[in-house]
Amino acid sequence: MEPVLGRNLNFLEINQKVGHEDLFRLYVQYHFFDDYIKMYSDRPSDWVMRVSENFLFSGFYFDLDKNSTLTANGYTNISSVNEYYLKALQKSGKAKRSIPEVAPNSTALYVSYGFDSFSEFYKNFEMVQQSDPEQFESYQKGIAKVEKFLKIDIKENFVSWIGDEVALLQIQSHISKGKNDLALVLKTNNADKARTNLDFVVEQVRKKTPVKFKAVNYKGYEINFLSIKGFFKMLLGGRFNEFDKPYFTQIDDYVVFSDSPNTLKGIIEKVTEGEILATSSEYIDFNQKFDPESSVFIYSNVPLLFDNMYALADAPTKQKMRKNKDFIICFPQIGLQLSPKDDLFENRLVLKYEDVEKVKKHQVLPITGNNVTSKSKNTATAQTTDAIFNLKPIYPNDLNAKTFIKKYNNGNVRFQVELKDGLKHGKYEEFYTNGTRKIRGRFRKDEQVGTWRYYDEDGLQVHKKRF
Repeated sequence: MEPVLGRNLNFLEINQKVGHEDLFRLYVQYHFFDDYIKMYSDRPSDWVMRVSENFLFSGFYFDLDKNSTLTANGYTNISSVNEYYLKALQKSGKAKRSIPEVAPNSTALYVSYGFDSFSEFYKNFEMVQQSDPEQFESYQKGIAKVEKFLKIDIKENFVSWIGDEVALLQIQSHISKGKNDLALVLKTNNADKARTNLDFVVEQVRKKTPVKFKAVNYKGYEINFLSIKGFFKMLLGGRFNEFDKPYFTQIDDYVVFSDSPNTLKGIIEKVTEGEILATSSEYIDFNQKFDPESSVFIYSNVPLLFDNMYALADAPTKQKMRKNKDFIICFPQIGLQLSPKDDLFENRLVLKYEDVEKVKKHQVLPITGNNVTSKSKNTATAQTTDAIFNLKPIYPNDLNAKTFIKKYNNGNVRFQVELKDGLKHGKYEEFYTNGTRKIRGRFRKDEQVGTWRYYDEDGLQVHKKRF
């Protein structure tokens, strides 16, 4: 006989909790969640797969307020398989969210994990893994291997200074569409202790590996390199496998990691300009619909997230996404909060509805950098000398690289520049599509120096400027 929900103990547990007068109720069985998402996308994300694996049921009761905001309260229970992270979170309390202080206002997805303290969570994380001896042994061996090789102590040099919140950010790229900027943010309990320990670890990496990276100063913040392959995946599990050999910077009480130094530069720029979630009236108003403290908090700016996912999708998925776009982005803000309650999570889901045409008007954010469409053709007669030598910014992904090269679609070099510590330093040359030199000059520590020259398409010098 096929099992039915009415006889499922996990469903009954949730159903007994959700007993209210309400607009309507929704029950989610996560075993089939990824199959459902495939109706809209041929390539469900890792987040969808994790939800399917780690949760059993959710029950929500919905209410609609006068501002067209749907609020759903209820409960969620955890799967008995692959639940290490969630089970540890359930035992570790909750915390007030503060990472919006460094999260750009162009954040498409903000996933916050909160606890009474990270050290308490880490102890619980190790404890719950012991129910799978093989998994726990593999985890211990990985930690021991890194500690022995680098002569560091993971608990002292990392765990000890991490505070009460860890977050993942997916950000609309400040360089171009078609790229997701990912960052891991750790709130510290002591900024000086974090800086001292990270300096020690970086020095140990320099001693024990061929990596000779020199820290780069960007707008007053130091960007460094943590060359420990797969460190965060080993330390905290698969949720952090996007951070393989990350760069990092410290902004006040927060340490930010990303595999791309340009993501860190973008975050630094947003923080220095005050363009962060903590100052965004839209985020502030939406965040007030939740408890200030939580174990898990997920916030999505849906139009930005849609654009990010669309840019990375294949052609069939893009077609489906275009068809359903208006039905998706008419909820421009979605949030989910989980807080421990007995052996369950108490959850709150909030969906803000807005007229889709109004959403589209507010959706576009400026994109800067080399991917901005330029005028169809530069001509010496149409530009001033200053404008000719006012070059667009570049964004090298490897701060150890000696040169940065960008090419035209035909394969010819568009420009190339020598680098030092991630900064333009040395010879710069730019070319027309046919390969003829267009501009040449030199940089010193990202600043143009000496005499710069501009040539027409016949190779004749028509402008020069002294810096």
